[in-house]
Amino acid sequence: MNTLNVVLFIILVVGVSALVTIALIMLSRTNHSLKGEYDERQQLMKGKAFRAAFFTGLGYSLLVFLLDIVGCKIPMETGLLILTGGMLSLVVYVTIAIMNDAYIGLNEKLGSTLGLFALCGVMNIIPVIMNIRSGGFVKNGVLTNSFANVIIFAMLFIVSAVLVIKYCVMNRGEESDEES
Repeated sequence: MNTLNVVLFIILVVGVSALVTIALIMLSRTNHSLKGEYDERQQLMKGKAFRAAFFTGLGYSLLVFLLDIVGCKIPMETGLLILTGGMLSLVVYVTIAIMNDAYIGLNEKLGSTLGLFALCGVMNIIPVIMNIRSGGFVKNGVLTNSFANVIIFAMLFIVSAVLVIKYCVMNRGEESDEES
Protein backbone atom coordinates (compact mmCIF):
# COMPACT_ATOMS: atom_id res chain seq x y z
CA MET A 1 0.00 0.00 0.00
CA ASN A 2 1.62 3.24 -1.08
CA THR A 3 1.61 6.50 0.85
CA LEU A 4 -1.17 8.09 -1.20
CA ASN A 5 -3.56 5.21 -0.47
CA VAL A 6 -2.81 5.44 3.24
CA VAL A 7 -3.45 9.18 3.23
CA LEU A 8 -6.73 8.74 1.32
CA PHE A 9 -7.80 6.01 3.74
CA ILE A 10 -7.04 8.27 6.72
CA ILE A 11 -9.02 11.12 5.13
CA LEU A 12 -11.94 8.75 4.51
CA VAL A 13 -11.93 7.50 8.10
CA VAL A 14 -11.70 11.04 9.49
CA GLY A 15 -14.49 12.23 7.17
CA VAL A 16 -16.84 9.41 8.12
CA SER A 17 -16.04 9.98 11.80
CA ALA A 18 -16.87 13.66 11.42
CA LEU A 19 -20.20 12.88 9.75
CA VAL A 20 -21.12 10.41 12.49
CA THR A 21 -20.13 12.94 15.18
CA ILE A 22 -22.15 15.72 13.55
CA ALA A 23 -25.16 13.40 13.22
CA LEU A 24 -24.90 12.44 16.90
CA ILE A 25 -24.67 16.09 17.95
CA MET A 26 -27.72 16.96 15.90
CA LEU A 27 -29.70 14.03 17.31
CA SER A 28 -28.79 14.90 20.88
CA ARG A 29 -30.20 18.43 20.67
CA THR A 30 -32.86 19.50 23.11
CA ASN A 31 -36.36 18.16 22.42
CA HIS A 32 -34.73 15.72 19.99
CA SER A 33 -35.65 17.97 17.11
CA LEU A 34 -33.36 18.53 14.16
CA LYS A 35 -34.75 21.98 13.42
CA GLY A 36 -34.32 25.06 15.50
CA GLU A 37 -37.35 26.98 16.62
CA TYR A 38 -37.48 30.60 15.47
CA ASP A 39 -39.94 33.36 16.29
CA GLU A 40 -41.56 35.48 13.56
CA ARG A 41 -38.95 38.24 13.75
CA GLN A 42 -36.13 35.72 13.39
CA GLN A 43 -37.82 34.13 10.39
CA LEU A 44 -38.16 37.53 8.70
CA MET A 45 -34.49 38.31 9.36
CA LYS A 46 -33.45 34.91 8.00
CA GLY A 47 -35.43 35.71 4.85
CA LYS A 48 -33.54 39.00 4.44
CA ALA A 49 -30.25 37.18 4.99
CA PHE A 50 -31.20 34.56 2.36
CA ARG A 51 -32.01 37.33 -0.10
CA ALA A 52 -28.67 39.08 0.49
CA ALA A 53 -26.79 35.79 0.14
CA PHE A 54 -28.63 34.98 -3.09
CA PHE A 55 -27.74 38.33 -4.64
CA THR A 56 -24.15 38.00 -3.43
CA GLY A 57 -23.88 34.62 -5.16
CA LEU A 58 -25.55 35.99 -8.26
CA GLY A 59 -23.18 38.96 -8.35
CA TYR A 60 -20.15 36.71 -7.83
CA SER A 61 -21.26 34.39 -10.64
CA LEU A 62 -21.90 37.34 -12.94
CA LEU A 63 -18.47 38.79 -12.18
CA VAL A 64 -16.73 35.47 -12.89
CA PHE A 65 -18.76 35.10 -16.09
CA LEU A 66 -17.88 38.62 -17.27
CA LEU A 67 -14.20 38.12 -16.47
CA ASP A 68 -14.28 34.94 -18.55
CA ILE A 69 -15.97 36.72 -21.47
CA VAL A 70 -13.34 39.48 -21.59
CA GLY A 71 -10.58 36.87 -21.49
CA CYS A 72 -9.34 37.45 -17.97
CA LYS A 73 -8.11 34.08 -16.75
CA ILE A 74 -8.63 33.54 -13.04
CA PRO A 75 -5.78 31.33 -11.77
CA MET A 76 -8.07 28.86 -9.97
CA GLU A 77 -9.47 25.49 -10.92
CA THR A 78 -13.17 25.61 -11.81
CA GLY A 79 -14.32 23.61 -8.79
CA LEU A 80 -12.50 25.94 -6.44
CA LEU A 81 -13.96 28.97 -8.19
CA ILE A 82 -17.49 27.60 -7.71
CA LEU A 83 -16.82 26.69 -4.07
CA THR A 84 -15.49 30.18 -3.37
CA GLY A 85 -18.74 31.72 -4.62
CA GLY A 86 -20.81 29.35 -2.51
CA MET A 87 -18.76 30.01 0.60
CA LEU A 88 -18.95 33.78 0.03
CA SER A 89 -22.75 33.56 -0.17
CA LEU A 90 -22.86 31.37 2.93
CA VAL A 91 -20.71 33.81 4.92
CA VAL A 92 -23.00 36.68 3.90
CA TYR A 93 -26.10 34.72 4.96
CA VAL A 94 -24.71 33.59 8.31
CA THR A 95 -23.20 36.98 9.16
CA ILE A 96 -26.44 38.86 8.47
CA ALA A 97 -28.46 36.26 10.37
CA ILE A 98 -26.10 36.44 13.36
CA MET A 99 -26.11 40.23 13.42
CA ASN A 100 -29.94 40.17 13.49
CA ASP A 101 -30.13 37.45 16.19
CA ALA A 102 -31.70 35.03 13.73
CA TYR A 103 -28.99 32.37 13.37
CA ILE A 104 -29.35 30.47 16.62
CA GLY A 105 -32.87 29.25 17.29
CA LEU A 106 -34.81 29.60 20.51
CA ASN A 107 -34.10 25.98 21.47
CA GLU A 108 -30.39 26.04 20.55
CA LYS A 109 -27.33 26.93 22.58
CA LEU A 110 -24.36 29.04 21.55
CA GLY A 111 -21.88 26.51 22.93
CA SER A 112 -23.13 23.62 20.80
CA THR A 113 -23.06 25.78 17.66
CA LEU A 114 -19.51 26.94 18.36
CA GLY A 115 -18.50 23.37 19.20
CA LEU A 116 -19.81 22.18 15.85
CA PHE A 117 -17.92 24.98 14.07
CA ALA A 118 -14.74 24.06 15.97
CA LEU A 119 -15.10 20.38 15.05
CA CYS A 120 -15.61 21.25 11.38
CA GLY A 121 -12.64 23.63 11.54
CA VAL A 122 -10.36 20.94 12.93
CA MET A 123 -11.60 18.49 10.30
CA ASN A 124 -10.65 21.00 7.59
CA ILE A 125 -7.25 21.95 8.99
CA ILE A 126 -5.99 18.36 8.83
CA PRO A 127 -6.09 18.17 5.00
CA VAL A 128 -4.56 21.66 4.83
CA ILE A 129 -1.54 20.49 6.83
CA MET A 130 -1.26 17.37 4.69
CA ASN A 131 -1.38 19.43 1.48
CA ILE A 132 1.28 21.81 2.74
CA ARG A 133 3.54 18.86 3.53
CA SER A 134 2.96 17.28 0.10
CA GLY A 135 3.82 20.31 -1.98
CA GLY A 136 1.27 23.03 -1.54
CA PHE A 137 -1.77 24.30 -3.35
CA VAL A 138 -0.42 25.73 -6.61
CA LYS A 139 0.40 23.68 -9.70
CA ASN A 140 1.43 25.30 -12.97
CA GLY A 141 0.49 28.72 -11.64
CA VAL A 142 -3.09 27.67 -10.85
CA LEU A 143 -4.62 27.36 -7.40
CA THR A 144 -5.82 23.75 -7.15
CA ASN A 145 -8.95 22.27 -5.60
CA SER A 146 -6.86 21.16 -2.62
CA PHE A 147 -7.12 24.79 -1.45
CA ALA A 148 -10.84 24.22 -0.77
CA ASN A 149 -10.18 23.24 2.84
CA VAL A 150 -8.40 26.56 3.43
CA ILE A 151 -11.45 28.43 2.11
CA ILE A 152 -13.83 26.39 4.27
CA PHE A 153 -11.61 26.85 7.33
CA ALA A 154 -11.47 30.62 6.72
CA MET A 155 -15.27 30.71 6.37
CA LEU A 156 -15.72 28.83 9.65
CA PHE A 157 -13.23 31.15 11.37
CA ILE A 158 -15.00 34.29 10.12
CA VAL A 159 -18.44 33.01 11.10
CA SER A 160 -17.22 31.87 14.53
CA ALA A 161 -15.58 35.23 15.14
CA VAL A 162 -18.76 37.11 14.17
CA LEU A 163 -20.80 34.81 16.42
CA VAL A 164 -18.52 35.27 19.44
CA ILE A 165 -18.25 39.05 18.95
CA LYS A 166 -22.02 39.44 18.55
CA TYR A 167 -22.84 37.46 21.68
CA CYS A 168 -20.07 39.10 23.74
CA VAL A 169 -21.40 42.55 22.76
CA MET A 170 -24.96 41.37 23.47
CA ASN A 171 -23.98 40.03 26.92
CA ARG A 172 -22.20 43.29 27.79
CA GLY A 173 -25.32 45.22 26.80
CA GLU A 174 -27.46 43.04 29.07
CA GLU A 175 -25.00 43.48 31.96
CA SER A 176 -25.02 47.29 31.61
CA ASP A 177 -28.86 47.26 31.48
CA GLU A 178 -28.96 45.28 34.74
CA GLU A 179 -26.52 47.70 36.47
CA SER A 180 -28.56 50.80 35.65
